[in-house]
Amino acid sequence: MAIVKTDYHQPDFYHFNSDSIMLVDYIKSNYPSQMIGRVLDFCCGVGVVALELSEYFEIQDIVFFDIQSEYEEFIKKNINLLDYQKDSVFVSSLDDLYSLDRSFDAIVINPPYFLESASRLPESTKRKIARFYKRGELEAIVRSALSQGAKGVKFFLCIKLDEHNRSELEFLRELESLEIKMVTLKKLTIFDITLTEDKLI
Repeated sequence: MAIVKTDYHQPDFYHFNSDSIMLVDYIKSNYPSQMIGRVLDFCCGVGVVALELSEYFEIQDIVFFDIQSEYEEFIKKNINLLDYQKDSVFVSSLDDLYSLDRSFDAIVINPPYFLESASRLPESTKRKIARFYKRGELEAIVRSALSQGAKGVKFFLCIKLDEHNRSELEFLRELESLEIKMVTLKKLTIFDITLTEDKLI
């Protein structure tokens, strides 16, 4: 089923952009369709990345995570839109995510990547949460996503790098349990990461 941006159900405060589709296209172009059966869509928004992947990969189980619970109703509508009939669940707290005790083949994340103190902020609090982070928060978000994986899990992070984001993500270089490949597509950088240990070290 060919889905275009205008088909997806989205709240007024949030509209996904080309980053999500570029990430999906990268994964589809570089990995076989049978590779991913269980996926965590971290900072999922309205679920575009995982649902688009489900059109290509044999995904049996999707966990959607976002701290803004308002996305859940839109994810349900988008699941129906794409007629995704396998298992899925939405959670909006890290405690609930940990309690699921799920394992994943892939973790995908398109996080907020504008630093609040370096940006002009929108009036909408919900839009601000979706797009902006406070100093230290981007590192915390990525660490939380990585902590959901075990040895062999693929982790795909897409972000537009600037001086602030580079600083926030510097910790990745210090982790011995990661194999990292960075790919630049236009202004977007994709971190293609493999976890080589059962926990971050």
